[in-house]
Amino acid sequence: MEKAAWYKARRYLHFDRPVSEKTANAYVCNPQKVSTHSFYPFIRNAAITVKTEHDRRHNIFTNKTKERKISYAAHMDSHIYAYYSSILSTIYEKKLADYGLTTSVLAFRTLGGKSNIHHAHTAFEEIKSRGDCSVLCFDIEKFFDRLNHGLIKKAWKDLLGVTTLPPDHHAVFKAITKYAWADRTRVFKTLGVSLHNPSVENSRLCEPALFRELVRNNKLISTNSDIYGIPQGSPISALISNFYMLEFDRAMIAFLSATESVYFRYCDDIMIICPIGFESKAQDFVENEIKNIHLDIQHKKTDIRQFIRNHRGDISADKAIQYVGFMFDGKRTFIRPASLTRYYRKMRIKIVLAKKSRDRINGLRRKRGEVDRELFLKSIYNGYTHLGRRNFITYGYRAAKIMQSKTIRQQLRSHWRKIQSEIKS
Repeated sequence: MEKAAWYKARRYLHFDRPVSEKTANAYVCNPQKVSTHSFYPFIRNAAITVKTEHDRRHNIFTNKTKERKISYAAHMDSHIYAYYSSILSTIYEKKLADYGLTTSVLAFRTLGGKSNIHHAHTAFEEIKSRGDCSVLCFDIEKFFDRLNHGLIKKAWKDLLGVTTLPPDHHAVFKAITKYAWADRTRVFKTLGVSLHNPSVENSRLCEPALFRELVRNNKLISTNSDIYGIPQGSPISALISNFYMLEFDRAMIAFLSATESVYFRYCDDIMIICPIGFESKAQDFVENEIKNIHLDIQHKKTDIRQFIRNHRGDISADKAIQYVGFMFDGKRTFIRPASLTRYYRKMRIKIVLAKKSRDRINGLRRKRGEVDRELFLKSIYNGYTHLGRRNFITYGYRAAKIMQSKTIRQQLRSHWRKIQSEIKS
């Protein structure tokens, strides 16, 4: 039997066991079962990332910590979300085609395997083809955390073409908006499960009785009591964020069509390419329309640049525009310097930790009269050099090839020398 497109085997630890495709399929395809399903709380893990920002005033890079809350659903819950996402996605894709939005809405869609590299390249090529033009970039503030539940429900009903959500769809809607969650660290500690080397029985964190006794009764569960916000990480969250924006996307296309302007949206990143002199009207329209769907533009990230073509046919801007991790100044396409800075910081940390681990192991080996071991380089090379398969450097070289950018190659050229220098220091 052909594997269902929505089904994905999941092996992580949760309050229930992993579910086979046959079992999942029989359950999620039964609207009665879904409408009465008891969803477990999400398990939430707060991922702390260090964001490198460029201080333009002092021309220095500064590091700021940012907490990103990632939630993952129980196994059967995840299959339900994935199945209903597949149903709604089919309808949503047809709507995009009907409204002429297939090339404007870019995130969380298949699009023939294209990545943000291709999306940025397409946008920059559009700028090149236009010559004199203005480019406006906007960022929506706290996107997933601010999605209004009433508007989610309305958009959901509009997709289905109904005035009231069917019971099964309503159950999924309620679970993803009035969601419950438990902190991963607290849950594992309460259940006596190691965070780094978990060992459990029956492939689940605990049986239902223990869940009620130790998790629920110890008040480890929190519930979203707000009228906005959905968890990041569920199989349906990305699609919800897209169809939530559908009327906004339609309004943007209708507004910009009179000036033959171009509109791109990658999740919460918006780019408009329009004629010079139209910037103010475009910015006002974006900000007003965003307010209509109960969201806000993060003004400090708004960027407006004019690209001018000279008498030789060369195009340039006073400063590069940034879009989905890449920058373009009319002549060069390159990786954000802050991204490179963050990569080198992570690389140095990795090498420092590898050296500490080597020294600790060699200290034990010396006590046993054994020969010292050299620094274990395989994981360093796999994660931080061109010898790996999926890392920042290989991603950068792939971007350089797709975008035909010599500048990106120059940015990455010294990575091997710097890594060797760190290893030898």
